[in-house]
Amino acid sequence: MVKEIGTEIEVFNSSQTVLLPIKKVRGITDFVFRSFSKSKGLPYKFLRLNVVYLTDTDIHVMNREYLGHDYPTDVITFTIEASGEELEGEIYIGAETAARQALEYGVSLTGEVLRLAVHGVLHLLGMDDQTPQDKEKMTQEEDRYLYLFNRGGA
Repeated sequence: MVKEIGTEIEVFNSSQTVLLPIKKVRGITDFVFRSFSKSKGLPYKFLRLNVVYLTDTDIHVMNREYLGHDYPTDVITFTIEASGEELEGEIYIGAETAARQALEYGVSLTGEVLRLAVHGVLHLLGMDDQTPQDKEKMTQEEDRYLYLFNRGGA
């Protein structure tokens, strides 16, 4: 039985993009999981997570196959298992899409990738963004966790 909150987070780069954050993604996903779980009183005490950077081609195939959307996307999250105190999931980040979005939004690639990682963890923890209200709540949570993490909350 798991008593304290813990994580096992791996980050893989299957894209051709070289300058992608690994350590910061591990740090922020751990931070969000611990903080959100504790503040919301969620039962999860352990997160096993893989974060995978993909090319647009690969994430397009995944988006079409699993979600029925025929285009590349920025992030896809899958819950593998949620039982008792343990949560296992995967977050796939479209590296090329993230790079384009970073330019469009006027942020660094690292900043955009960290936002997508936070977004993925929030999905794993039960947040949704299907309605405008849900999307606004999720964006507020993303902003809050990015601020806290960048302020040294990790």
